Amino acid sequence: MKKEIKEKVMKIMDLALEINSREKNTIFVEFSGHTNEICAKVYEKGWEYWRENEEGRKN
Repeated sequence: MKKEIKEKVMKIMDLALEINSREKNTIFVEFSGHTNEICAKVYEKGWEYWRENEEGRKN
C-alpha cells in the first residue's frame, strides 16, 4: 500500500475515534487489507438509538 493512501486511512480512523469520544454520534470504520477496502458507517443519533428503534433496518 502506498504511503499516501495509508496516511489517509489512518486519518479517517483517527477522526472517527475523535468524534466517537466527544459526540453522541457513533462511527464504525473497517479496513480490509486483503481487498484494500475501507468502510465507514455513521449513526448520527448514536448506535443505541439506532438499535432500540431499528432505524434503517428493512423487514
